Amino acid sequence: MATFGNIEAQLEEPVLTTEAPKLPTSQRKLKPGLTISNLAAEVFSVRFSPDGRYLAAGCGDGAIRVFNASTGTESANLTSNSSNGLPTTVIRFRPHGGDRTKNVLLAANANGGVEHWHVSSGKLLHAFPVKDDSNQVDTYTELPPSFAASGGTVATAQYQLGKARSSSKPDFDPLVTDAKGSKSAFATTNKSPKSDAPCPEFNGRSAGPWIMGPVMANCVRRSNALLGYASSFTYSERALREEKFADRMSQKLFTYKVGAAILSPTLFGGLVPKPGEGPSRENMEAGWLRVHGRAQCDDGTYLSSTYFVDEDTGYLGTAKMLVACAVLLSKGANKTSGVVTPAVGLGSALLERLEKTTPASFEISEGTAPARGATPPSSKFCLF
Repeated sequence: MATFGNIEAQLEEPVLTTEAPKLPTSQRKLKPGLTISNLAAEVFSVRFSPDGRYLAAGCGDGAIRVFNASTGTESANLTSNSSNGLPTTVIRFRPHGGDRTKNVLLAANANGGVEHWHVSSGKLLHAFPVKDDSNQVDTYTELPPSFAASGGTVATAQYQLGKARSSSKPDFDPLVTDAKGSKSAFATTNKSPKSDAPCPEFNGRSAGPWIMGPVMANCVRRSNALLGYASSFTYSERALREEKFADRMSQKLFTYKVGAAILSPTLFGGLVPKPGEGPSRENMEAGWLRVHGRAQCDDGTYLSSTYFVDEDTGYLGTAKMLVACAVLLSKGANKTSGVVTPAVGLGSALLERLEKTTPASFEISEGTAPARGATPPSSKFCLF
């Protein structure tokens, strides 16, 4: 009992409940008031203008298509060269009020740039492009002494080197085609070595070419063309040689066998596994992969990292990787079309899933580029 002046009130203990409040429901099926289809590119983001008159869609080709929210007709197609054909992923209208100009929006692009548009006039007010911040990346693949390529890998290499080449040449390398079908503004120079050489990053340990190097370099070239790492990007791919003399000789012998079989399958094909054949179960169970990377940025930053998989990535872990890709694709992770790379189609989502479902780990750190013969700046390395 509590008294407030001459008013008496009975105070009751509060009743706590975990039941959700009942919301009014409708028996009527919801129907879309407006459907906009047959767009030229996938839609990554949508936003209504503050007054509800316009609906803006950020598209996979970099354009911002603005529609009349009542009729669905296209009111504006906002496109600039700064997007480089990469998706517009975020859109925000500026709130109305005061003397502010209406129908102004900000849009963020997958290349990291931001654009400031006036929708009614179709004018680009400001553009804030991302600055190229990495112009050189070197990767070093490290495999166990027991590593051996399968017959299928050798057969693929034989086919690629032996197939007939067209006499006509395209205007530019198809791998550097951007999302609009034009030549990308982001070019990659492949600086992979053609012979072994000591690496100061690894205390003089030798590294040189290997069978998967050209494939990796082309993959990076395609990723840069679509994602825009840097307008002038240099990449190299190396395999670290074994430190023990016997392991190095075994590695070289296998490389020579593969090379001979690729150049002359008839004479030397018997030196390497046939399609369907591969390493022994013992070798597979002893398998692992470690990829080191080094990035030198324009602002002087030096990055190093490692991607380590404590499992045979050529065989035992292949199914897990394929399943991880399939799961992400089924969930709609890929918002692009055409010939893309894992970095373009799945991005960091694939890296995160592999870390959760396979014995894989990724570490990255920032340091100072080592002087010749010096030790690496950190015990962590980088994969790009």
